[in-house]
Amino acid sequence: MRILSFIAILFCLIKADASHLLGGDITYTYLSGNIYRFNVTLYRDCNECTIGNQGGGNSTSNCNDLDELYVRTVTSSCGNTIIDPITLTKTGFTNITPVCDLENSVCGTNPTILYGMEAYHYTETIDFADYTTYTNCMFEVFFQSSERNEHIDILAQEEEKLYVSAQINPWKENKSSPQFTSYPTLLFPVNEPAYGGDYVTKKEGDSIIYKWVQPLKNYTTPIPYASGYSTQHFIDAYCVTGINCSPDRTTTPPRGIYLNNTTGDYSFTPISSGQYGTRVVEIEQWRKHAGTYYLAGRVKRDIIVIVNTSASHTPKVVANELYEVCVGETFNLSISALDNPYLSSAQDSVSLQAIHTLTSLTSTTSASNTAPYQNLVLNIKLDTSHIGTNFIRIKARDNHCPLY
Repeated sequence: MRILSFIAILFCLIKADASHLLGGDITYTYLSGNIYRFNVTLYRDCNECTIGNQGGGNSTSNCNDLDELYVRTVTSSCGNTIIDPITLTKTGFTNITPVCDLENSVCGTNPTILYGMEAYHYTETIDFADYTTYTNCMFEVFFQSSERNEHIDILAQEEEKLYVSAQINPWKENKSSPQFTSYPTLLFPVNEPAYGGDYVTKKEGDSIIYKWVQPLKNYTTPIPYASGYSTQHFIDAYCVTGINCSPDRTTTPPRGIYLNNTTGDYSFTPISSGQYGTRVVEIEQWRKHAGTYYLAGRVKRDIIVIVNTSASHTPKVVANELYEVCVGETFNLSISALDNPYLSSAQDSVSLQAIHTLTSLTSTTSASNTAPYQNLVLNIKLDTSHIGTNFIRIKARDNHCPLY
C-alpha cells in the first residue's frame, strides 16, 4: 500500500515472563462538565498468552488482564504526584491481522499463516472535578506493563517494560484529545517503500504536531537504543551509504525515515528482513486560549515494527504533490497508479481511495483497460471556506496476497 500526501511504583499487569504485548495507545474524549472518557488499546501477539482468558491462537498460557489506569500530575509546579488508580472495563477485542479473504491468521481457527495480532479495548471515565486541589496542573494518565515483546532487537538490552501514557490539561477548555483514525501498521515488507501514518483527528482550533520519541520503561526513564539506532532510526532503512542518512521521501525508493510533523505522513524502505523495531509517535495538541497558545494535551502510540518478506511490489501513485488553485476555480484531477509486476507474475489491479475533510469534494473511480485497471477523479469548486492549505491522502492498495 502507498499513501501519498499532497497539498491542494511498579504496576505489574501480567505475569513477569510474558512478552505478548506489541504496543498500546491511550486517547480521551470529552463528555460533560469535567468528565472525560479514556480509551486504552493494547496490541497482542496471538502466538503468545491470551489476556484475561480471551483471545485467539494456540497458546495454553493466560496472562492477567489490564485492570487499572493511574493518574499523576506532571506540571513542574505540581510535582510528580500519583493521585488515583482508575478501574478499567474491557469492551472487547478484535483480530487486526491484515490477510486476504481466503486466509486465516493464527488468531483464528484453521490458520494458514503463522502470525497474528489482536487489539484489546478498555475504557473508563475520569471526573477532574475530583482533582480541584491540582487546578492548573497538567495530568498524565498511564499504564505500565512488564510484557513488552522480547523480540525487539534495536534496543540496547532486552527490555520487558511497556509504559504508555496520555496527557491532558482540563482547566482551560474542555476538549477531546486527537483520536487515532485506524489501527497501526505493524508489518512492513523488506525492500519495499512504506508510506503511511498514525493519523489522528483534528478539531477546529487544534494545532497538531507529530514527533518520533523514545520508548519509556517508566515516567522518567527512557529505554536506551543499541548503537546506530534512535528515535529517528528505529529500523534499518535504505540509504545510499550506511543506515542513518537524512530522510528524503521524494526519491525512489525513499531514503532514511521521514516524518512530516504537520500531517503525520511517514516513509521509509526497510532493508533487514526479520528485524523487530519499535516506533513511538507522540502527537501534541496545541490550542489558542485568551490570546496565548497552550499545550492542551498529548497522546502516544508505542508499537512494534516487524520487517518480513513479501512477493509483491508497493504501488506508486501518479500525481504531483502540490497544486495551487484560486477561489472560484474548479479543480479537476485524474489520478492513476503504477504497480510493477513481481518477477514474472502478472500486474496487480490497484484500488484508489481519497481521504480528506474537504467539503464539496467529490471522488469517483473509473475502470481502465490497462493495468492497474482503475483511475480516481477528484473534483471540487473552490470557495472562501477552502482558503489555506488543504491535504488529500490517496490510498493505493493492490490485490496481491498476502496483504500487509
